[in-house]
This record gives sequence, structure tokens and C-alpha cells, in this order.
Amino acid sequence: MHHYIWLEGVQTHNLKNLEVKLPLYQLVAVSGVSGSGKSSLVFHTLHAESYRRYIDSLSSFARQYLKAMPKPAIKAAHRLPPSIAVKQATSGYNKRSTVGSFTETSDLLRVIFTHECTTICIRGHGVLQAHTQDSIGAYLREHHSQQRIMLLAPLTKLLASSAQSQHSQHQQQSHLLAFLLEQGFVRLFKPDGSVVKIAAIKADNEHITDLHQWCVVMDRLKVSPDEVSRLNDGLAKSLHLGSGMVRVRFSDDAADSPGDRIFKTTLSCDQCDDEAALPVAELFAYNHPLGACPTCKGYGKATVWDWTKILRGASTIAELKVLNHKAAKRYRTSFLRQLAARLPQHKPIEVLDESELQWLKWGELGEPNQRDVVIEDEAQLGSAAKESQFLGLLGLLNRLNQYTSLSMRILMSKYKSYVRCKSCNGSRLNAWVRRYKMAGYTFSELQKMAAVDLHEWLAQYFAAHGGSAPAVAAYVEMDKKLGYLQAIGLGYLALDRPTRSLSGGEIQRIRMTKCLGLALSQTLYCLDEPTAGLHPLDTNKLIAVMKMLKDQGNTVVVVEHDAGVLAASDYLIEIGPQAGSQGGEVCFAGAPAESATLQRTQSLEPFDSGVELDGDGASQGQSAGAIQLKGAATHNLRSVDVSLPVQSIIGVCGVSGSGKTSLIRHTLYGALCQRLGVESKLQNEEIRYQALKVPAECFHDVLLMSQKPLGKTMRSHIASYLGIWSVIRSRFAATQKAKRANWTASDFSLNTGAGRCENCLGLGVIKEDMSFLGELEVSCSHCGGRRYKSEILEVTYQGKSIYQVLQMTVSEAYEFFAADESLRRVLGEVEELGLGYLSLGQATSTFSGGEAQRLKILKLLVNVPTNDQRKVLIFDEPTGGLSEDDIPYLWKKFQRLKQLGHTVVVVEHHLRVLKSVDWLIEVGPQAGDKGGEVVYQGHPEGLAAPSLVPNSVIAPFMYP
Repeated sequence: MHHYIWLEGVQTHNLKNLEVKLPLYQLVAVSGVSGSGKSSLVFHTLHAESYRRYIDSLSSFARQYLKAMPKPAIKAAHRLPPSIAVKQATSGYNKRSTVGSFTETSDLLRVIFTHECTTICIRGHGVLQAHTQDSIGAYLREHHSQQRIMLLAPLTKLLASSAQSQHSQHQQQSHLLAFLLEQGFVRLFKPDGSVVKIAAIKADNEHITDLHQWCVVMDRLKVSPDEVSRLNDGLAKSLHLGSGMVRVRFSDDAADSPGDRIFKTTLSCDQCDDEAALPVAELFAYNHPLGACPTCKGYGKATVWDWTKILRGASTIAELKVLNHKAAKRYRTSFLRQLAARLPQHKPIEVLDESELQWLKWGELGEPNQRDVVIEDEAQLGSAAKESQFLGLLGLLNRLNQYTSLSMRILMSKYKSYVRCKSCNGSRLNAWVRRYKMAGYTFSELQKMAAVDLHEWLAQYFAAHGGSAPAVAAYVEMDKKLGYLQAIGLGYLALDRPTRSLSGGEIQRIRMTKCLGLALSQTLYCLDEPTAGLHPLDTNKLIAVMKMLKDQGNTVVVVEHDAGVLAASDYLIEIGPQAGSQGGEVCFAGAPAESATLQRTQSLEPFDSGVELDGDGASQGQSAGAIQLKGAATHNLRSVDVSLPVQSIIGVCGVSGSGKTSLIRHTLYGALCQRLGVESKLQNEEIRYQALKVPAECFHDVLLMSQKPLGKTMRSHIASYLGIWSVIRSRFAATQKAKRANWTASDFSLNTGAGRCENCLGLGVIKEDMSFLGELEVSCSHCGGRRYKSEILEVTYQGKSIYQVLQMTVSEAYEFFAADESLRRVLGEVEELGLGYLSLGQATSTFSGGEAQRLKILKLLVNVPTNDQRKVLIFDEPTGGLSEDDIPYLWKKFQRLKQLGHTVVVVEHHLRVLKSVDWLIEVGPQAGDKGGEVVYQGHPEGLAAPSLVPNSVIAPFMYP
């Protein structure tokens, strides 16, 4: 029996007719430099072929609803098991998606909470209870045996339903009495304790004002074993007529007799009229109308008007941009006339006192709570307008916000911000849902617990209290899911954490927990760099999880750069030796211990900084001063103070979830944007800090490398992504032949214009619909795959057509545009990061993870000029997807930026990078509630003595 997967003749992308054997039921690691062909082998060949075979096994009807993948360029694949691909992804999740919804743990917690929660009377009378027919009968037989009782059905609910008709109250009463007589009821019980016949009341035709306090006499009986059937029948009819309410009178005394008692099937208090709805799962779901907060609609954040953005850039009221927009001109005159009651339109905004500023913002409305919340509904706008004649800028903005044109929506979005909803305090749930508690905790409080803490709390609860059968069944399943989250190093995540705030590595590891929960066997798992964003402390946990998948009888193939994962694998395949056309070959296949490349990449020696350090270990650039951030308290940060020396390379490290991103990305970046008055990429984030001090004139801008993935469109390529495609097109449009034909730069575009091939619309390929065989991409017969019309291709620049320029590699284009300084600078940046082998026209959707990561870095760097405009550049885990051979290119770029006077802040886990920075900040010591503190800040060598920094988690790994 053959125990391996055998691939023959693999030619996907840059792979060179490979023959590869991967052992089954083992942990197989695939490594190599970025762009060498790892993803092409594992995902575009191994997984794609397995997926294609599965799709082909289905009916043609079923196939039309499934995503098709192109057939890989492969001669044969033997013994290929069904495959599951677990890739990195940070997009594609809506605003409502959370860790709990993604892992389905929130659904299980709702089931547990629904069956185990209680609610307390608002007047302090104890726990509200819901009665049933059986429980009422059991109570009466136990506490009032042999006692005569009267079963009464209150008319309150019947009158309420009758009041919805258009008849008068007298007619409603008459109809109700007639209905009761038709149903066979004879007597009514009055509030004074007397009993009257319905027929007599109807004959008298008198109007009763307090009929809602009357009851229908259902039965009079003695509570005894002989009357059990009659008692149950009477209770059932009373509860039905009373809409879940029955009144039991234990004697014939006055109405205020202490023996009277009301039983309700809803949660109610026995001593007062306090009621609550019976808990159902929908009450605790923020994506359901019953549970969602009405203010934020279940998003946790409310959209408000941001007065800083509205008033920015205007010295006087008349210069406000919103007043001078064309859509606002119809309101401008009346607005300024009403405003003039207190303020002249040309008075400088900066000299307005508090009362004048309030009049400008809210007019006669003042500043009530929630006033700045954006009004989306026109009906609400109409009611708000009736409250006052002058609503200030707030009224004008809400009026303009009702316009549906795209230009107006874009304009209004510039004046909005997102803040924590004041109604629900970010919990997303309706305020009255907080009445329900489980062992003293509300549902929102349980959702805010870290997974590890929630896991422990639930175990203690069920050990002490037990639980109903549905709750116990849900707990057993939830116990497994929370255990998997801890095993994979994500125990610090809370269930209410938005999925969009997670890194690609965190998303991938969460998906791995779902794979563990499925308990599949005989399956091929393809993993894409699961250690991305993972602290070295948690790497061993991840390795244990991958081995758990293997021990279940699966084959695990992981594309990885981490030396720890490579060394722990059962079989190692190295693709290379270089990237692009110089790669695509199997350089090594065998046991990891026999790999010379792996031994070489395990070095922890710091990179050559190229900058001498002074005696106290600070970099030379540190003499320029430091950025002082004080009292940072965003997310789990505990009012921390940090110092970041400018014109230096600052590294920020810590375990996953310790608060690194909260400190740098969500606090420092936002604070710097506010100080400099620049637009933030994180407009939805709420930042909390006390003070920010920066050296005078040390920088002029702040840039952030986002974790947003590259575009998926086939039309995007390096030249367009980096912003030089328009320059190249303008060069062709400036040629004599193009001028004679009246062609402009837009005619050389692949997205629009008259120059692209009309048959393939500039793609170069045509997708042929093969019916139930799926789609097949073939070269365009009109342009031969050259994407342009023949007349456009006749235009040449320095002897080359625009299609030939797109086919050039970056290195070739660098030489070709040697005389063009703007193009040469950008192309030089690409080449310096080791991407010179990529062609200008290669679609960005085909790039590997490492290539895409470097392009994102380049997108940031091309905006950094070489003049005196110094900047703060923030990189969030820039080594993600990069091999050990690729990282030195990135490090040289950081050094060059520092020498130009820029400040580089790097949030990172890579040990060599952390040992090489000028200044290191460690956040921790642990994750979630156990983190959020600055464990260490100083030169990296200060961690060489662990006894001096006992709480440091990174020190044992940097200096073993």
C-alpha cells in the first residue's frame, strides 16, 4: 500500500514540471522564499485539484451553486484525499460578525443563558417566576388542600384587544358581554367582592367604568383529590380566557382578602405588578429586532456628527464647507438669517464662547443627550424639526443627510464619526435585556469575558448548580469549542470581539478550531502560514493543534516560514531556489533535520544596523527627542505611558492580545492624526488617552501600513497599484503618433477608453461557459491575449508598445525608464525589496502572501519623499508572509528610512527584527485582561538579563 500523495507534471504558475510526493497522515511543511511557488503547489494545485474532483462528482444542478476553481496545470494526481483550505483572511466579514458568531459559541451561550437566567423584581421582591397550569395546580393542592376556591379570569386582556376596534367604549362593553354569554359564561366577579350575572348587566345596559378590574367566574370548587380533573380543566380555561393570567380567591371575604392571589404564565412578581418577558434566545441576539439596541441597531457604535470635522478648515461661519456645498444653497440664506439672531456670519469661529458655539451647533435645542446621533429616517427628521424653529448646523446636516445621491453621501460621510453607543454602552443589546442574569452576570458581561475566563466560569457554574437538559447539552459542545480556542492560543479573545478587528492569523487559527470540532478523518488540510501574528510563546500550542489534526487520521500540509514549525514537521519540502522565474523547483524533500537551509535560518543574530549607538544604548536619532503618549486606555490598555524616540526604529512586541495593536494602531496612530489634522484610516475606532507630547517640527505626517488585503480584480497590477500606471500611459499619449490620432492617456487604459480590446475588455482572456463543465479561460481571439486594439499597439515609446512594457519585469522596466526619475524611483523601491522578477502587468490577485505583503509596504513607502518632510511610519507585522531570506531586504529599507530622518514604528514578533531595533517596547505580560501594561521599554539588550525584567515573556526567546 502506498502511503503518499503523488503529483506528476505540475506546471501551475512558475512551477517547472514538478514531480512531488507528500506522505499521507503526516504533518508536511512547505517552505521557500516568497514567490518561489509554495502557494502554487499547495493551494493552486493540491487543494484546487482535490476541490475540482469533488465538484465534478456532483450533479450539474448542484454545481451551478458552487464556486468553481480553474483546473490546475498538472499531468496526474494520485491518492488525493478530499481537501479543506484554511487561508488567511481579514475581509469579507460584516460589521455584526464577532468571535462568538464566527465560532458559533454565542449561539450556544444564548441557549445556556436562556434556560439558566433569572430576573429580579424591580421593587426588590425577589426572583420573578413564570407559572404553568401544572405548577399552579400543584401549588394549590400542596398549600390549600380541602379549601374552597374561586377561579377567576381577569378581563384586562380581553378589553385591551377589544379597544382596538373603532366602536365606542359602550359598544365595546356590549360586544364583550355578548361574547361571554355566547361562550357559556354566567357570572362576573366585581372589585368589591360581589358576584353578578352577565345577563342582568346586559339587560340593564349600564356603562361600567371599571370593567377592566372585573373577572369572569370560571368555577367554584373545593381543592381535593377528587376534584383534580375539574381543577386542571378550570385552570386551563382561566389561563386561556385571561391570556395567561388567573386569579384564585380562597374565600368569599372582601376583595382585599389576603387569600387572593394572581398567577401569570409570564415572568411576574407575586407581590406587585412587575413583569418581564419569558427569556428566549432571540432576546439575547443583537442581530434580531427583539434583542438589538434601538439606537445603534445592534452594531454597538452609533453614528454621530463630528464637530471637529465639520468646523475644520473654516475661519468664519460663512466659510464652512457644508454651507457652501451646492446642495445646501437652498438652505443657506434662511440658516444665516436665523443664525444672525445671536451670531454674525463673519465672526471668527475660534473666538466663539460656549453659548455661541452651542447656538451654532444645536440652535434652540440646546445639548440634550444623544442629540448628535445622525438621523437616518426622514420621519424622525420631521418630528425633530417641529421642536424648534432653528436647529443649528445639526438640523442642516440631518436635512442634507436625507439626500440619496452618491456625491452627497460621500460628503456627509466626511462629517461623521462612530462612537460607543450610549444607550447600550457598546453591548449591542436592548437595555431591558440587562434584567436577566445568570449567577449575577448579564449576557453582555459573559460575552465580554476572555474565552479562557468564560470557560472556567461555566465549568464552575455547572459543577455547582447543575442545569437543565438543554443547557447541559449546549455546555458540553461549548466546552469543546472554548477548549480548542485555548489550545490554539486564542483564549484571550472575548466572544463580543468584532471579527473585522482580528488579524489574518487569528482568523485562520479560529477556523482551525472549527476543523478540530468537526473531528474529520482521511482529510487533507492545507494551512496558509498559521503562525502569522503569533507570539513565539504560542507557537508550540499551534504545533500541538496541527498534530491533533494529524492524529485524527488527516494529512496536514502547511505553508510556513517559522523555523519552529518547520523543525516540528514530519516532512519538509523546500521550493526555490529563488522567486518567480528563478524558482518553481524542489530544492529539498525529506526530514527537517537534514535541511541545511533550515539550520541556517534559525540564527538569532541581529541585523547589521549600520548606525552606531552611543554609550547609554540609545540610537543617534534619539537626540531629536521622543513622542510621549500618556494615559493610553484604549481597549485593554491600563492607562499606560510610553516614550518613542523619533528618527529611530521602534519595535513593539508582546503576546497575541496583549494590547500592541491597541497601543500603536488604535491609539498612537489616531492621536497623531488628530494632532496633525490628517485623515485617519481607522475612522470607526474610538481612542482613549490623556495626553500626547511631540517634539517641535520633528515630523509632518503619519502613515500606517494597513492589514487590508490586495484587490482581487484581474485588472490590478503592480503599475496600477503603486500609482505609476497613469504616468506610463501619459508617456505613450505624448508620442507623435498618439497625438496625430488624438489619443489621450485614457485610451491606453485597460479599464476604460477606446484603446482596449472590445472583445475581452482589456483582460486578454475570455471565459467560455462550458455549461455543467464550468468556465474555461481561453486567450482572446481578437487581440491574441495582448489586451489592446492593433492600432494602439502600433504606438511605441522608445521602441516598445504598451503591451510589451506590461510584459517587462520590474528590473527590465527600471532600465527601460532610466531617464524618467519619477518612474525610476518607484521601480527602484520595488527592486530593493526583492520583487524585481515580477512583471508590471501581472495581476495582483495572483501574488503570493509574501509578495502581497511587500507590495503593501511599497504602497506606503512610495508616498515617502526624500525631502525634509519627515514622517512617522507605522508597520503592523510587516514580516508576515516573508521568508528569512526576504526579511533582510525589508530591514535595509527601514534603515534607509531612519537615515532620512523618518521615525519607523514596527509591531512585530520576529525575533531578529526585535533584537535589531533601536528601541523596544514590550506590552503584556499576558493577553486580554491580564495584559495591557508596558512590561519593558528601552534598548533590546536590556532584556538580556531576564532577572531585571521578570515579567518579560519575549526575553527568554530573544536571549535563550
